[in-house]
This record gives sequence, C-alpha cells and structure tokens, in this order.
Amino acid sequence: MAKSHFVVEAGRLVGPGGPPTWLPLGMRTCRVTATVQSPGWTVAVTTPTTVGYANLEAGSTARYQGVLRLTGADGVARASWRGRGPFTGDYQTAGEMSTGYAPCGVEPVLTVVERAMITAGESPERASILTADDLIADLRRRSALPL
Repeated sequence: MAKSHFVVEAGRLVGPGGPPTWLPLGMRTCRVTATVQSPGWTVAVTTPTTVGYANLEAGSTARYQGVLRLTGADGVARASWRGRGPFTGDYQTAGEMSTGYAPCGVEPVLTVVERAMITAGESPERASILTADDLIADLRRRSALPL
C-alpha cells in the first residue's frame, strides 16, 4: 500500500489509547485550486487517472471520484472508481472525459475536487480502508494567438 494522506475508513476503528469505535460510513472531500499561468497559450485538462489502494471487507462498498474543472472551459474531466468487498489491492481508473479549452487571454483557475466514501463491512471486528494515492491529469495547450 502506498503512503497516502487521502484515506477513508469505516468499520471497527481503534484510536491511540482509546476504546474501539464503530463507524458505519466514512467520507472525505479534498478541494484544491490553482491558477494556470501559460501566457500566449490556452489550456484544457485531459485524461485524468486515479491510482489508489482498497482493503474492503465482505459487504463493504467504496466509491472514489476526482473532478477537474477549468474556469471558462466547457465540461469537466472525471476519474472514478467503485469497489465491493471482499477486495484487497491497488486500483487504477482511466478518465471519462476532458474539458474544452479555456478562453484565450485569461489565466484559468484549475479546481480539483476529490471525494471518497466507504461503508463498513459485515464483520464487527474489522475495518475497511480506501486511499487515493494519485490523481494524474494532462494539461494540453494550444496557441492563443491567431494564425
């Protein structure tokens, strides 16, 4: 399992020095925005891919979705994964769509939103885990200058 800071758990959880806690549903959202500086070029987001790890107990379900959006561009780029336990291993998804190009002469803002949800499995003694280790996307560019 890769080291990840985007981790969601459900089921029997044990904290440091505390008693076990039953969590039937775990959810997490992460949002990042960044200005794309590319003078003389317009950009689009293409081919998002997600890589992560899941350890899902029998009866557990998991869902991950990464959405990338550029201000002023049509559409969104999306990568998603669904799993059902029992399952243990890495997962990888391929993107479903790409954005259009951002308007010329504007520094677009790229917004990335990752969401993960996991339900507890059937065992009252075990926990299920889902990580999102990488969300990878290409930025395509083309000249904003008239030919």
